[in-house]
Amino acid sequence: MNGLPRMIKWLRHKHGYSQQQLAALVGVTHQSQVSKWERGEVAPTDDNLDKLAAALGCRIERRWVGDNLQTRFVPLGTCDE
Repeated sequence: MNGLPRMIKWLRHKHGYSQQQLAALVGVTHQSQVSKWERGEVAPTDDNLDKLAAALGCRIERRWVGDNLQTRFVPLGTCDE
């Protein structure tokens, strides 16, 4: 997952969402799920990644680095779009 957990937390704070608010936007039942994503305990499903990106104003970028698939959020409106 690389820096994805850190990015989820940073973007959540940037938008002023609590974990509970972000959970509701994504459609997960418990705030603890967002906490697990932010700590890197579990990875969001592809469906939840799409919902997180929409809620946090980002697009998802995936790339292979060696044998590892890295996923990151890229905020919309940045120069690397």
